[in-house]
Amino acid sequence: MRALIARWLRRFADWLDPLPSEPLSPYLDLAREVVGMAAALNHTGSFKRLVAMKALMARLPKVRKRDLAFAIELAVKELP
Repeated sequence: MRALIARWLRRFADWLDPLPSEPLSPYLDLAREVVGMAAALNHTGSFKRLVAMKALMARLPKVRKRDLAFAIELAVKELP
């Protein structure tokens, strides 16, 4: 019963305030660039994330790893 109520509340919340079409991450453009380069080198999924994280940490050393990882995941999901 709780799952049903939670599902309906989520749907109602999405109807009231839909998510933006573009995720709000200031590092997303840079993450797309780095992930695209890693994908061009035919790296696998986890290694692609590792390469992208290392490159982003080198370019943005003061940014939290959590924020960079979020931007990388969004960029990886956009790949074909």
